[in-house]
Amino acid sequence: MKKEHTKIFTRRKPINFIVNLKEFHGVKETTEHTVATGVDSYVRQTVDILQHKIKNTLEQAGIGADTVPGLQQQFDDFELPFDGLQTKYARQKYIKQNYFYVAPEEVVLGEQLKNVLRIEKRVLDVKEDKFWYYPYVKVLRNCCKIRTYTD
Repeated sequence: MKKEHTKIFTRRKPINFIVNLKEFHGVKETTEHTVATGVDSYVRQTVDILQHKIKNTLEQAGIGADTVPGLQQQFDDFELPFDGLQTKYARQKYIKQNYFYVAPEEVVLGEQLKNVLRIEKRVLDVKEDKFWYYPYVKVLRNCCKIRTYTD
């Protein structure tokens, strides 16, 4: 149970980081992807350097790194911050599964004929008048599921 809780907690930090980049700084999807893969690459490189230094230190002390139970397993089990979260689809899927996500609903009010520019020509096109809203009942239900609100 503790390991699963820790995994969810460590997963939320990177996803919150990416969501904040998008929401507060307006970065594009390609930038999100670049940040996620860049951070993963940097962390992997840092862990590899740390692993090499630990093995060298143990060897200098006359202890074989292979003789320390579980040492290699710790490095093999290490999860990168954005592992499995590099794509927009993967991040959205994670958010929907692990957060109390309520998708906005679209309401079409009607249609209008509008003059639009297409390939240097003006043509009439049908445009829908619509808006999106968050269904309050679903939002309130999800808020009731959050432990900090109900405790």
